[in-house]
Amino acid sequence: MADLEKVKREGRPYSEAKFFNTIPVVAGWTSANNAASRDEEISFKIVSDNARNSDNSVIVGSFEDELLRQLIRDYKASESEKAHKIDETKNELHFMRAIQLTQDCMLCHGDLDTSPTSDGKDMIGFAMENWQIGDMHGAYHVVMSLDKVDAEVASARWWGICVTIPIVIFVVIIFTVIMRKMVKKPIDDLIDTMQAVFTGD
Repeated sequence: MADLEKVKREGRPYSEAKFFNTIPVVAGWTSANNAASRDEEISFKIVSDNARNSDNSVIVGSFEDELLRQLIRDYKASESEKAHKIDETKNELHFMRAIQLTQDCMLCHGDLDTSPTSDGKDMIGFAMENWQIGDMHGAYHVVMSLDKVDAEVASARWWGICVTIPIVIFVVIIFTVIMRKMVKKPIDDLIDTMQAVFTGD
C-alpha cells in the first residue's frame, strides 16, 4: 500500500503499483496478454461497456460491441459465460468469456460503505460501484485471424485431392481387370461354345 501511495504521489499511472499487479484478475489478463503477444495470429484484451480504463472500452455499434452485448444478455439469462462469432469482413474469430466478480473484487468494486478510504472510493481512487459477487464486469476477448487456418485447410484439401485421384485411378484399373476376368472370359467361352454348336460340334 505504501508503494501505491508513492506511485499516486509521483503522478504515475496506478498500473505501475506493485499492488495493482497482484490483483488476481489483473495478473490473469497480464499473463494472457503476454502469451498472446508471442503469437502473431492471436490478440488478447479486456473489453467492458463501463470500463474504468478507456483502453478497455468498446466502440458502440462495432462488431466487438455486438458480441459483448450478446454475452451480457446470455450471462444475465444464465445461459452462458462465453460467446464467439466470426467477423466475416476481417476473417477473424472472436471469443469472449465473462469476467465474473469474486470476493476479491469487492475490495474495489463492492459496497460503498466498505470503502477503504471512507469516501466511497477504492484504494486506487476510483468510485466503488456497489456490485455484487457473481456480477459480470467486462470480458476477456481473444481474436484469432483465420487466414492461416484457411490456408492450412486449402493445403489439406489440395493434398487430399492429390492423394485421392491416384487411388481412384488405381481402384478403377483393378476393378476393370477383375471385371474382365469375371465377366468377359466366361462370355468369350460361351461364344466359342455357341460357335462350335453352330458348326455342328
